[in-house]
Amino acid sequence: MPPFAPLLTVPALICLSLPLLLFVQFNTLLPPWGSRKVLHMGAGTLFILCDVHDPLFAAGMYAVAITTAYLVSRTRLIHFASLRDVGMLNYMFFCALCVTLKLPMVYIAPLFYADPMGAIVGRNVPSRKLVGSKSLSGTVAVFVTASLTFVETPAWTSLASGAAVAAIELFAGKWDNVAIGAYLLLHHAALRHPPGTTADADDAVSTFGLRA
Repeated sequence: MPPFAPLLTVPALICLSLPLLLFVQFNTLLPPWGSRKVLHMGAGTLFILCDVHDPLFAAGMYAVAITTAYLVSRTRLIHFASLRDVGMLNYMFFCALCVTLKLPMVYIAPLFYADPMGAIVGRNVPSRKLVGSKSLSGTVAVFVTASLTFVETPAWTSLASGAAVAAIELFAGKWDNVAIGAYLLLHHAALRHPPGTTADADDAVSTFGLRA
């Protein structure tokens, strides 16, 4: 069970999303990478608060995913996205996948927060480089944020889970979103059915929340 009931209806989501989208697209306060990270965290927060079982939310998520895929694959209308932007495509893929699996998005919360916090801290807190442009301060920020945003990991193992996400972020390059997303889904499935236990057919179907 998710740690809280869904808080946003689809009309509320739309009302909150529009100002966010307008701000990140047209603001002159933030550099392009800053607008990108604000959208990354802001959209993720809104998705976490929504009900993945709501057919209207599901339809909207698929529409947004398809629209995003078209915009970043064929146009440059999103000023902070590159053409065929792998990061944005993978981000939306995992959001749509959660809807398909009926998995509340709070279970992939590190995907929404760890990477942006790593970028924000890494760009503003000077430290030595570890891999390419990845810095020590940014990696520590990813580790701390990921550790704090795992919702179903026992407290004493959250540090190990955070370290795993930090390592993925450090080495996965532009494929970090897909790698972190895959890890989070496998992590969730492993906690639902720990090694050494058996699952019947009904449990297998509901591993990712497909069955309420």
